[in-house]
Amino acid sequence: MRLLTSLNILIASMLLLNVLIFPSCMEEGGLKKGRPSIEDYSAKGSADATATATPSPTPTPPQRPTDDIAINSDFCVCAGGKNLLNNDCNAYCSNTTETKSTLYANVTIGSEVEMFDGLGNLKNWCNIPIEGGKNQVECRLLVESESSSLTPMNINFTGDNSFYVSVDQLMKKIRYRAKVVVYENGYTAQTSSIQLYMPATATEANTQGPLRISSMARYTCISRAGGTKSDDGSLVFTDMIRQHYFVGENVTAPTLPPCDSFLICHDPSKGEYDSPLLTRFEWTPIAFRVWDPRDLRTYSTKGDKSNLDINLTIQERLQNEYNITSESGINLFRTISPSTGPVIDSSTCISATTSSTNSSTNGTSSTTGTSGTTTTTTPNTTSGTAATTNQISGIILQPWVRDYDKSISYCPTQDDYNNGEPIMQILKEIIGVDTEALYLADREPTTYKMPNNITIYADNHDPLLIPASTLQKIWFHYESGKYYTPTSVTAGQKAVRFYWPITNESIKTPFQQKSFQKIYTVKTQAEIEGSLNDRTTIQAKDKRIGCIPVSAD
Repeated sequence: MRLLTSLNILIASMLLLNVLIFPSCMEEGGLKKGRPSIEDYSAKGSADATATATPSPTPTPPQRPTDDIAINSDFCVCAGGKNLLNNDCNAYCSNTTETKSTLYANVTIGSEVEMFDGLGNLKNWCNIPIEGGKNQVECRLLVESESSSLTPMNINFTGDNSFYVSVDQLMKKIRYRAKVVVYENGYTAQTSSIQLYMPATATEANTQGPLRISSMARYTCISRAGGTKSDDGSLVFTDMIRQHYFVGENVTAPTLPPCDSFLICHDPSKGEYDSPLLTRFEWTPIAFRVWDPRDLRTYSTKGDKSNLDINLTIQERLQNEYNITSESGINLFRTISPSTGPVIDSSTCISATTSSTNSSTNGTSSTTGTSGTTTTTTPNTTSGTAATTNQISGIILQPWVRDYDKSISYCPTQDDYNNGEPIMQILKEIIGVDTEALYLADREPTTYKMPNNITIYADNHDPLLIPASTLQKIWFHYESGKYYTPTSVTAGQKAVRFYWPITNESIKTPFQQKSFQKIYTVKTQAEIEGSLNDRTTIQAKDKRIGCIPVSAD
């Protein structure tokens, strides 16, 4: 088995080191599950954008939201005032009094739990029966190792979104995965997982242990087409496009300046203009997992500072422990910096109050109808830039290829860690968890429909990062009028596509496009940028851009 990078072939300049900087906000389709629905604001109507009612599906019993609460990566395990982990917990642990090993953690609540009637926080999520429920509800910490599962542990709350658990039964130098689960007539819902590893000694805690894992969140912004009625000044929206953004646990989603009612990233019923206190559209706190860029081993402090310290450590260990030298050096881990949100210069913001006879595709125009003159505004898809470049949001691992078939890419799992190869032995200590592929996809070209019945092409991209555990539920390739589910081989030979957004129904029928869905195609960065003549980089044949900790439990 060989690495498709520094040990053999370097996949240089992986996407997301400086992920494409795209203009403004584009389109997707409305995810439900309690998140603010984008579809509600794309319909024709006034400023509150009350959408025309659509037939509701047959009501189903409400389900407790799952996978919508993330355990923050700054958790600590303390005993007798001492830090037992590789986390930066010395100061915190010094103020604790428990003599036995105790896990202390906070969580981040997603919009599904936040907006679910009667829940709103971890404590309620753990203890309150949902509508119609009569069973006893309780939360416990479920801890599993590579070889066994421990008895679920009782949770004690220190606040609405914080808790502690006695984990004295955990053994040192064993890698565990832990998550909070709800038991309500059986195991019904869960949070994200964290990795627990207690080194043998305090000295080891400062130098060893697996890399910390954190989550990447996803949200959406939209640019609406429409205009302002001259008789009463009300807004009319006729169409929209939208775009996804991603933020790591250490990155804050930007707040838009208060100058544009046509570009929004929040529910406008909560206020016309944006605020740091407003939830982003379709906020998904655990879109996928990455390694935490706040882990000190992922900084560049050694040598010429052109490589991450963790890569240099692997290189040194291969030389010292196995007498293996890499001529090109080791560059297994790298940073990703996706666009965190639109940043619009207030001096170039589209204003719903300006009027012009300019009929260009980025500006305003006037048209007269039965309701009087309407000043139409086309979302400006060329002004503004993507948010703050080079904001490192996560760490990913380079993809690998199989020895027996170089066309098949893979991401390491326990079977690979235990195959006896020196590099895998080291990765088992540094990672310890199964990994999966991370892909990049782009939306099909789309258009705006304006109030004057003019259709305008929206010349922009919507890069969507998607883990394999999500993609493989809905992917397909289309050939000779038929849909096919990709295999490990055809994924590297055919154009892989899917319909987005994903819903429970679309998972059941992935080959049927819903009215609110768009076609996305898995691509490389070069395909999106148009730089196909670049012969200095080599991509995995199935176009995966890297490997990440598994997102599905």
